[in-house]
Amino acid sequence: MEKVYGRRMSKIAVIGGGFSGLAVCYHLLRMLKKKEVTLFDEDVIGNSASRIASGLLHPYSVRSAGVMWKGKEAFKEASLLIEKAFDALGQEVKKGEGILRLALDQHQERCFPMRAKEDQDLSFWNREKVAGNAKGVGSFSGLLCVLE
Repeated sequence: MEKVYGRRMSKIAVIGGGFSGLAVCYHLLRMLKKKEVTLFDEDVIGNSASRIASGLLHPYSVRSAGVMWKGKEAFKEASLLIEKAFDALGQEVKKGEGILRLALDQHQERCFPMRAKEDQDLSFWNREKVAGNAKGVGSFSGLLCVLE
């Protein structure tokens, strides 16, 4: 059994179920076999700060897909990290040429086509185009974000 500060550790609590908390749980479970790791979050896992981590997955706000402050710059940096991961691993770590952001409610269904008209990096995909290009996603429309 591992010792932390001179004590035997059998249970571990991780606070926060965003990108970082999920990654910590994953690595703890892999490294410390037969340990009890419990994840605590007040919201749905991955639904709080990581959900709005603009620039990491896409540069647009959660609700209406407006460009977040420094969102495009952050997204480009995240894309460079993905390229570095490819170089380091020697295998593909992404597929496709952009990020498809699904419209999850009626408000987004109304906002996304307007955003696509305002931003040259976006194209609106209706339900049929999403279904034809993103197999298994379901019946959603969405925005395709492609930043060069």
